[in-house]
Amino acid sequence: MSPTPRSIRRLPSTGRRRRLAVLAGLVAMSLAATTRAQPDAEAVRRFLAEGPSLLLPAAERERLVAAGGPEQAAAVAAFLAADPIPETADNELAAALERRARLVAEAGLSPFDDRARLLFLHGAPAERVGVECHETYVPLEVWRYGIDPAAPTLLLYRPAVGRHYRAWYPTASKRALYTDEMEYLLEQIEELRGRISGKRIDLAICPEAKRIDEVTGVSGLFGFRRDRMRDADVARWFTPPADLAAWVRSALAPAPAGGPEPLPEPRLAIGFPERRDQRLTTRFRLELPAGTPLEAVDAGGGREVRVAVAGTIDRPDGIFEEFRTRFVFAPPAAWSPPVLLVERALRPEVSSRISRRATNDSPGRRVHVARGFTVPA
Repeated sequence: MSPTPRSIRRLPSTGRRRRLAVLAGLVAMSLAATTRAQPDAEAVRRFLAEGPSLLLPAAERERLVAAGGPEQAAAVAAFLAADPIPETADNELAAALERRARLVAEAGLSPFDDRARLLFLHGAPAERVGVECHETYVPLEVWRYGIDPAAPTLLLYRPAVGRHYRAWYPTASKRALYTDEMEYLLEQIEELRGRISGKRIDLAICPEAKRIDEVTGVSGLFGFRRDRMRDADVARWFTPPADLAAWVRSALAPAPAGGPEPLPEPRLAIGFPERRDQRLTTRFRLELPAGTPLEAVDAGGGREVRVAVAGTIDRPDGIFEEFRTRFVFAPPAAWSPPVLLVERALRPEVSSRISRRATNDSPGRRVHVARGFTVPA
């Protein structure tokens, strides 16, 4: 029986057919991945929250976040097993992911920060300038990719204390970049325009204000240029790469040598030994491998090892706590693993991410480790 006009379905467009093909391919890879070793819950969390999922189309990323644990693990295993450069003997994807994750960690950035997302997707910018004008702007950075001074430039700002930096979109208004006091002054000056003269106050007190005008395409609060930046100009920097193989090659490009060799990878254990009123003591135990070459220094007629630990507990909505602890101890025996303990009192039933960086003071060797965790009820 031939279909009635209402039952005739329109063939999907070329773009839609392509998206369906990509999705079907991912589903097929997910099914094939069931025979592979599945990543554990922490590996899945890292994939979804710390960069690798940025390589997926937004719709697929959202579907994966909403999926159940087994489906997530299978899809992650399939993606990591895919070889974007099949003509080589090795699968370079894992090495590229690790290289970009290390770049973010060495910058001391949370994966929830848009600066970290830019580093993961595009690597280090050609220029990164912090705007030090606290009476004019909220904390603000200018990022430029490309050696040409006219190359695309992005603004990243911290909307409030303890929040992660966000990319500035023109629809957020330039008001988001100014302090409350400067915004008020600029509004008053605009109302009195024609009755006062002189240099605009933000230009007078902040050397970078002219450049911020140029990047945003807005002079002060109200001088809009026709060729100013659009939201699409910003959003394209956060889209997944069209060519995964090209992204892998870029991530694995030789980096300038610099800095001492990192310390060996430690083991991070998280425990909750006791309750303190309405909070739980959360113990972070960082264990370096036995025989870790920690440099000792002369002190008081003896030798001692000095290790500084910087930690951050953060969440998608902002940084909860930052702390620093210095450990001083006698050089450990070759068979004894150095253990560094830090405790914080945290509220139950809250999911967070702990990031710790241990630095051996004398040679400056360091290592970074991060883990997601949830404080139990």
